[in-house]
Amino acid sequence: IAQLGPTLAGSDERKELVAELLALLQHISQAPMKKQRVVARAFVDSEGPELLYDIESCMKGNWVADAKNGTMSNISAISRLPGAIGRAAFNYRGMVNQRREAAATGTCNHETHGA
Repeated sequence: IAQLGPTLAGSDERKELVAELLALLQHISQAPMKKQRVVARAFVDSEGPELLYDIESCMKGNWVADAKNGTMSNISAISRLPGAIGRAAFNYRGMVNQRREAAATGTCNHETHGA
């Protein structure tokens, strides 16, 4: 996750790191639930779901190359993984979307933003 953060949109480095992350998390998603939870907690603590969401949502740089080279598909695949890892990524997406909808409808408050 730390290496993925500074990568540029559309770069081979980003593509390869996301592919490696997906392969690792696919392997972990087949492990016993206790091990999945440990890895999911580390993934969340390292801000993995936030970083993947930012990469997927940010339209800066060569994001079209990320879409064409499979980076975006691999990020989406992470949120669809079975078990604790997939839930962590999926739940982060849901939280952000819920906050965005609340802000758009005027139902946003300090509690919604964790303040």
